[in-house]
Amino acid sequence: MLSAKEKEDLKEQARLLEEWNKRMPLPIQSKVFISKDLPFEPEDDFFAYNQMQYSERRKMIAKNLKIVTRDDNSAHLKAHRLVKTSVKRDSQLAKNWKFRLVDDPDSIAKMFRVLGQRSMISQNREKELNNDKDQDETVPENILDYLPTYRSPEKRILLMKNLTFNKRNPIPVYCDLPFDLKNLENIHIPNALVFDYTDINFINQFTEPNLTRALDMSKEGDNTIKCTCHDEGGETVPCYDNVSCNCYRVNQVMRSFQEKRNNCSYTEFSSFKPILFTGTHSHFYRHVGFACSELCGCKGNCTNNALLLPNKRLFPIEVFRNNEILGFGVRTLSMIPAGTPVMEFTGEIVGDQLTPGAHWDNGDYAYQISYRDDEQLRNLIKKLNFKPEYEKLIVKLSQKKYYIDPKVQGNVGRMACHSCASNLEWVRVFQKSLSPAHVHLVMVSMVNITAGTPLTIDYGATYTKQRFDSACMCGSFACLNGPDAATYSKAMTLKLSMCHKTLYDAQIKEWRQVIKPAPIESNNEANNENNLPEIVEITEKS
Repeated sequence: MLSAKEKEDLKEQARLLEEWNKRMPLPIQSKVFISKDLPFEPEDDFFAYNQMQYSERRKMIAKNLKIVTRDDNSAHLKAHRLVKTSVKRDSQLAKNWKFRLVDDPDSIAKMFRVLGQRSMISQNREKELNNDKDQDETVPENILDYLPTYRSPEKRILLMKNLTFNKRNPIPVYCDLPFDLKNLENIHIPNALVFDYTDINFINQFTEPNLTRALDMSKEGDNTIKCTCHDEGGETVPCYDNVSCNCYRVNQVMRSFQEKRNNCSYTEFSSFKPILFTGTHSHFYRHVGFACSELCGCKGNCTNNALLLPNKRLFPIEVFRNNEILGFGVRTLSMIPAGTPVMEFTGEIVGDQLTPGAHWDNGDYAYQISYRDDEQLRNLIKKLNFKPEYEKLIVKLSQKKYYIDPKVQGNVGRMACHSCASNLEWVRVFQKSLSPAHVHLVMVSMVNITAGTPLTIDYGATYTKQRFDSACMCGSFACLNGPDAATYSKAMTLKLSMCHKTLYDAQIKEWRQVIKPAPIESNNEANNENNLPEIVEITEKS
């Protein structure tokens, strides 16, 4: 139960939000948000910051930056304790999900085979996979030079204490450039840092009238996909594997989109089971899920909601900059188990009609969420009991290219850098219906990711060829622009898999030493959510 003071504080926050909404300029009023808001408790300077122009925001950040002294091991230990305690406090997670490594031999074998294959695909060698019979598993002696863990310097510039301005989801931002540390008065704050933060996707009803129309029509009767499942005696409704659940049935059909490999099991999209990949080819096109929502009888608190974990924002992360050319990256401060839907990639959903001849220069940030050859999705649309007008409209929309563009308004997902040996994979999860407006782009961990590791994604061969050409600077062992490209560009799946495994084993060994003294924190300590940013600060000075 909330105390009287807590209730008054919530009322005051609601009043401030309502007041801010009334002051919103027309461009913001044109936005139609797709999902319900996640819990939000604004920082004191949230409203002032959101009224500022980019130039004013940069000045505010430059004025408030600090030099902090910190220790990575202490930060990672505290983050590990925090996650364990958060799971213990959340009765839904405590009963259904475990914060632990995915380390059974079968999963480990599949995990590293997929990583090896994905590295070959990143090297634009997908055709070679069909004839890959090479049994050479010799790991080059210098492989540990490519350990992906990022160790931050002892002294760092704290640019922003909380990128989100949400006390319930604090994400600090650091600059680790040595030059900036010695020249604070001349530090450059790029526009890439002063975007508007949002946890949910939106569309502009003026530039996307058809998508807006589809969103409106999806709320009519059978155009909405929802279930009536409920369990009066339980907190988590068992929708997954329940053939009477409408949402699970759609999820099950989407599972059949996957190209099943030999005797491997399907990748499952549920609330608590890990989303583990087994297929060779890009998972984005074939690995699709459907999740229950707040419109369902279960309210989305069920076993058929792959968005449940990322919406809990369980894992402490930070944004950092240690390379002026690459820009900002994001790393985890705690271990993230393999198969975890870590975060959603959010922003404005835009159509390809904006790109020809338009001044749309957001390609560096936007990611495609639909593709014209998606016949399986269109066949599913035609089999469901949608109204004819709605069915016709979303079939038409499914033949267009749509993107999530986070450049002006997005979330921390936009700061995950490219890597030719990435640890995250894109998947699409639909919710409520099947138009492009109902797509959630989710980033799933392909491997157990240890504390201190940057979260990376493979932007795809087309993107890297157009944007990077021969200048990729990801620094991974598999990069064709790396110093050992001559060696790793000829390696086949088995060798590349063993390289991934060797690096992983070294990281796990180091991580186990860090978290050895990690008892569960007391409830009193854990209940103070406002202390989350302090995970990354030991001492600080102006």
